[in-house]
Amino acid sequence: GNLPRKQGNKDYETLVFERYQVLLGQAGRCDYEDVLHYLYFLLRKNNEIKQILRSHFQYIVLDESQDLNAIQLKLILLLIGREDNHHRVHVIACGDPNQSIYAFRGSLGKPVFTQLLKVPNNKYFQLPDNFRSLPGIVSLSNVLLPSSNNMISAVKNVPQGLGNQGSVEFTVYEKDVRTGETLNEIKCICKKIQRMHDKMVKSKWKDFCILTFTNKEMESIKIELNMLVIPFQEWSSSNNDEDKVLLSTIHSAKGAEASNVFVVGCQAPRKNVAKEEQKERERLYFVALTRAMYRIYFSCVRDEAENILPSKTFKKLQGLQQEQNEEEEDEELEMEYDDEDGSLSTGTVYQIRWVDEDVYAATVMNITNRFVDIKWQTGGTTTSGYDKKEFCKRLVPKV
Repeated sequence: GNLPRKQGNKDYETLVFERYQVLLGQAGRCDYEDVLHYLYFLLRKNNEIKQILRSHFQYIVLDESQDLNAIQLKLILLLIGREDNHHRVHVIACGDPNQSIYAFRGSLGKPVFTQLLKVPNNKYFQLPDNFRSLPGIVSLSNVLLPSSNNMISAVKNVPQGLGNQGSVEFTVYEKDVRTGETLNEIKCICKKIQRMHDKMVKSKWKDFCILTFTNKEMESIKIELNMLVIPFQEWSSSNNDEDKVLLSTIHSAKGAEASNVFVVGCQAPRKNVAKEEQKERERLYFVALTRAMYRIYFSCVRDEAENILPSKTFKKLQGLQQEQNEEEEDEELEMEYDDEDGSLSTGTVYQIRWVDEDVYAATVMNITNRFVDIKWQTGGTTTSGYDKKEFCKRLVPKV
């Protein structure tokens, strides 16, 4: 029958939940999410069944232990059997509190390890070596989350032209100073991937990965990739051998890795977030960073009229990267053009690889120590006070 909107101190949601539990009982059914709870209370009450399970499972291996929720941890501790040594289950748990990104579904993170380390006769091993990412990426990960500052890079084979650091770049897509139109982040990223693939020696599509914070960006990414005839597949730990660009949310990217990782949609949330939620967002960026082997590109949209702004963590990472000052130009893709010898000259037309990944002709009208004024050949518009270092970085090498 119909339920009242409120009954005593119980609101409508509570009444619906209680009615649902009654119906489950009458039907002899169990809600999937309640299975572990029923098992836990059964083992607490029935020592015989508990001992049967203990004798059956001598070892339990826990991967990504930071993702355990409260009831899962209670079950593990119950099976370990602190109160006797007769049928003790041995647990091998590995994980990283800095990769705890599932608080929204009850994951505990660091408290998992706090509880497991209370088990008598435990052995703790720290694994500080990162065998995936180059030192520049690892060092940025360490300063983002200082609790990870014991991690070191153990990569032995570095691709030629990358030095020993790797590359971390940040791009904000906003109104194009050339046209006044807002740049399309997804379109620009997909064109950049196509250009890198075509330019880099022995490059494969599976060397590229696009990470998002939510699923809603996926459809527009797929549309742009299809338009450019770029093959892609969504990440699966059991199927990543095909030569296709990998697509994944950061939450689903555990175990994923690629030479070149693009993290899109680094905008701030529309609402203020609590302190703990902000910490979890930083851990999301940490997970994204540590998916990259050689290069990682963070991007976001800025449209102040629509209150779309870079996130706090995006700006924090960008600042940390600038402080480290360890960036090296990618010799495979970029040229060193620092203008120390005065090679830029007024009145000269240069070819510019612009933010939208297309090449445009522009005439340098004026040069100062830090800025250039340029006039675009197409449309005749002028951009004043453009950062000279950024301009030199975008120059297309002369053939």
